[in-house]
Amino acid sequence: MKRKIWRVKKIDPLLKSILSEKLGVSPIVAQLLINRGIYTVDAARNFLSTDLNAVSRPELLKDIDKAVKRICTALEKQEKILIYGDYDADGITATALLVNFLRRLGGTVNYFVPHRINEGYGLHLCALDRAKETGHTLVITVDCGISAFDTVKKNLESNGPDIIITDHHEPPEVLPPALAVINPKRPDCDYPFKELAGVGVAMKLGQAVEKATGDTSDLWKDFLDLVCLGTVADVVPLKGENRTLVKIGLRALANTTNVGLQALLNASSIKTDQLDTRQVAFAMVPRLNAAGRLGDACLAVDLLLSDDYEEALEITSQLNSSNQRRQKVGSMVLAEAMGILESRPELAEKKVVVLGSETWHPGVIGIVASRIVEKFYRPTLLIALDGDTGKGSARSIPGFHMYKALEHCKDKLSAHGGHALAAGFSLPVDNLEAFREAINNYADTVLTPESMIPDIELDALISLSDINAELIEQLDKLWPYGQGNPYPLFGCHEVSLLNYRGVGKEGAHLKMMVKEGQVTLDGIGFNLSAYAETLATRDVDLAFIPAVNQWNGRKTLQLEVKEIQPAVTGIHPYLQAREEENDCVSCAQPEQYKYMDNQKELFLPGFINKQLAKCTVSETGFNYSDITVSALPPSEHPFELDDRRNFPHGEEMLARVCTKQENTVVIVNCPYQSIELFSFLTRERVIAANKVVANPLLYGSARDIINNSSSGGQVRVLLSTADLLCLPEGFCADNLVLYNLPYHPQEFYTLLSECKPARVCLLYNRKENELAEGYLHSMAPEREFMAGFYNYLRAASQAYQTGFSAADAISALSAKGLSGMHPFSIGVALKVFKELNLLNYQENDGFRFELYTAPKEKLRLEDSPTYSYLQGVKRYCIKWRRLGMDFEDISDLLEFV
Repeated sequence: MKRKIWRVKKIDPLLKSILSEKLGVSPIVAQLLINRGIYTVDAARNFLSTDLNAVSRPELLKDIDKAVKRICTALEKQEKILIYGDYDADGITATALLVNFLRRLGGTVNYFVPHRINEGYGLHLCALDRAKETGHTLVITVDCGISAFDTVKKNLESNGPDIIITDHHEPPEVLPPALAVINPKRPDCDYPFKELAGVGVAMKLGQAVEKATGDTSDLWKDFLDLVCLGTVADVVPLKGENRTLVKIGLRALANTTNVGLQALLNASSIKTDQLDTRQVAFAMVPRLNAAGRLGDACLAVDLLLSDDYEEALEITSQLNSSNQRRQKVGSMVLAEAMGILESRPELAEKKVVVLGSETWHPGVIGIVASRIVEKFYRPTLLIALDGDTGKGSARSIPGFHMYKALEHCKDKLSAHGGHALAAGFSLPVDNLEAFREAINNYADTVLTPESMIPDIELDALISLSDINAELIEQLDKLWPYGQGNPYPLFGCHEVSLLNYRGVGKEGAHLKMMVKEGQVTLDGIGFNLSAYAETLATRDVDLAFIPAVNQWNGRKTLQLEVKEIQPAVTGIHPYLQAREEENDCVSCAQPEQYKYMDNQKELFLPGFINKQLAKCTVSETGFNYSDITVSALPPSEHPFELDDRRNFPHGEEMLARVCTKQENTVVIVNCPYQSIELFSFLTRERVIAANKVVANPLLYGSARDIINNSSSGGQVRVLLSTADLLCLPEGFCADNLVLYNLPYHPQEFYTLLSECKPARVCLLYNRKENELAEGYLHSMAPEREFMAGFYNYLRAASQAYQTGFSAADAISALSAKGLSGMHPFSIGVALKVFKELNLLNYQENDGFRFELYTAPKEKLRLEDSPTYSYLQGVKRYCIKWRRLGMDFEDISDLLEFV
């Protein structure tokens, strides 16, 4: 068995507590979200909700306006449109989607997919020439074309058809001179989510065309089954929009009306009520890919375009046969590759395995490369040699970005393209040895000895007592799993192995029972029987996925064991945290950071806290001039406005601003938001941790700490609430980012005066404004709530209950329809009632109260100074905030008095 390093993700206690508190999930699930690159409450809510309406507008894609205009012209004039696809499952589904989509909009649409063997990957001039000869005036690529500069240029020079490129692969420095180039990874593209599959980009184009034609039927949603299939097939990260498209798409796929997909599901022996990403990836995708791997992918496209179920069944039968042949061919290629490595062990010892053969089929070398990576844990590139050229397929390991490696060696290649973990390329056969040497020289600069050892990366160490039905239910919210969102993998250290035995065919699986403390659980380790000989000891470490086992109608908790090894006394020798930069966390900040003294203040807007504090200390009245602005905004500091209100992904836009080498102040309303944004910016490597300060975490003399940072770095980014902002000496802001709109105009005007920004960027949205108005209504409860709470107190007093908690009162009032209020509303209401001489109260771990005899005359709530002041503040702030959401000219905000 190959040695593996057991690693545990670093814990971020403060961020974990924030997510747990705001989302109402267990700390374990909160840490899982952090481990998956989700650092803010908003991002986590989007991740867990998967709202299709929350995906970004296609209009944000660069060049999509040009593409839509040209396609609409072609539809109107009945021009012949050719969809130019790729022969893998992503390209196949994207081709079928766009052909069917444009046909349903009335277009005259055909498609072309290059033959893997005869033509190879990418956009070919001969195919464009044939398109011109057959009367096609518009060609739209899907899942390809981004690197086809020469081909597009020659087509343009020969007056060939107009070309629209849609792709998702890494763009080169110089883009093809097409009519439009749509790729979310373009550096100049504002689309916030960069990881769409090719089929996702095609769907976005269809969505934009549908909108431009005036069709309001949401036709694009009919193709979520294809989007799901292609996205899973291309192994893109299942985060952000991909997660939404796949989660909703799985339901669409299970209930698909596409007869080709129905036949494919049938041929894959899949029960649609249990459909998940595993079944899609390992049962459906190989069959769809089979045609293109060994030859012509058009068969698979025809399947997805078919409207005849009998025809579709016949095609799936052919695809099944192709898949079986592909498996046999792959086995032969693997055997030959292993033979080469055995006869030439020096090749296996290199950091990067590069092999070539004239007998290999180019359609299966990618799969075989994956098998070699699994066995040797080395980046592997296999090349099918044909005469004086070779077509290669590459697979990699974490830490070795394959596309960057190929880019580094591009002088040895004819063409290349791909991603971090998978890529394709071609090269002259005479360059093979030089290429092997070049890519291994590059590997020497990026791969360390430790990075060549496979690891088991645990999300957290937990106890068996943590595993219960409630945890399993919360874990289910993370489904569907896949690239970027793996199954949660936990570890237990030094648990007792009560018994174990081999089960299944030839005893291949390991059935066991483990115990920790008073908790005993069953475990099953698939294909782990070889570990049995190492388990003489009874104390073991486990790496496992918590699961529910269903058998004979009975459900029990079970551990799906992925790794097991004998435990050792004391500190585990391999249990360690990854030291890579991308795992730095906010709990490892400079020493000047700590928790706020009252952690409840983390979760309340600073402005609300300030008003509540006034209510607490004021006994004689309020300064009513505080309700309105006390000073006009400075006019001597003009600024450029970058209006991004209602931009769907504020984090990504904030990252763009912060990547600039400019001084930036970011204003949020709640202190916890500065902490989560600190984690986002530093862990996503947007900015170094010593260049950013989250003010709500400072203690002592804030200005001295900022100016004399122990990290020695010059502060570039300040994250703060308006009331806690402390600028370093001489700090002049290039950018003032309103991530949230300040509650009160005076806060905004003060920020302008102190920061003197060259630019003001607005990133707030309506959802945030609704939350802010909710806080304002809770700060200043209306009559209905006040009456309901007074009746609650009377009922409690009559029952001789004179003590209660704010949470209990809020819960009881919510049950009577008075919902949406915060616990701090109770303290406000009690203060108002006390001022009206209706009761007296004390606060000490809850509230105790004494009701006075109700006066005979009717009382006015406005006679309470607290009530009048807070109602005035609420009305003024709501008016300001609504103007902030709807203004058309910034002068309206600057003249609000």
